[in-house]
Amino acid sequence: MSFVNKSTLALLILLVLAACAPQATPTPIPFAAYVGTTPAYNQWVEGWVQAYWEQEPGNGITPLVYPLEAALTAMSEGEIELIITAAMPPEGWFATRLQSDAIAILIDSDMNINDLDLDQLYDIFQGRIENWDALGGPDQIIQPIIPLQGDEIRTVFQRQVLQGARYTSNALLAPHPNAALELVESQSGTIAFIPWTSVPVNQDVSKIEGVRPAIATIESGRYALTLDVLAIAPEEPIGVMRQFLGWLQATLLPES
Repeated sequence: MSFVNKSTLALLILLVLAACAPQATPTPIPFAAYVGTTPAYNQWVEGWVQAYWEQEPGNGITPLVYPLEAALTAMSEGEIELIITAAMPPEGWFATRLQSDAIAILIDSDMNINDLDLDQLYDIFQGRIENWDALGGPDQIIQPIIPLQGDEIRTVFQRQVLQGARYTSNALLAPHPNAALELVESQSGTIAFIPWTSVPVNQDVSKIEGVRPAIATIESGRYALTLDVLAIAPEEPIGVMRQFLGWLQATLLPES
């Protein structure tokens, strides 16, 4: 047999062996079911998702953070399947309550103010009261801090406290609750509001009309600034997201 024929035969044998060899199984692409959350509830939702992953490893639930309007747009474009928010859903959408929350008032501790009423909050965030001495505190300019435009906590506070009126133009903007906390700690005369669920355990919060936010005062309605955290979607979720939502409700809502 010639050298060329031997080489050809060897090549054919290699091709046959390669064709008979078992094919490598492609690595599966992990499935992800995306749940949208706003900056106001990002920390809370991430904790829920982590707890769910610990109970149901590899479940695919993944949180994405959006401003509220961007979350609604992402939902309409099919990027996410569920939004967790304190905002009311568009008309005709599926919505279910997950848990009660409240708006907590944070005040610079040097002001020695630990109780305000709704009228005083109105005057502060409208800019009608500009110095803490008008409220029994020191001679210090009041520096309000508010969330960004479109934030649902900003909208709820504007509805419940300002009765739809505009905020003072002198307010500082905080893009998320942790930013508001940092501003209150670092700047004199500040006052801010954030979700009660975002308040650190050892952080003091102001009373409102003599009542401090707590589970009992929120659930009973004694605390003035309460709201509901909702799961919303154009239609009731199915599949993996439905299972996650069921787990959330079983975990968060008290048995009736």
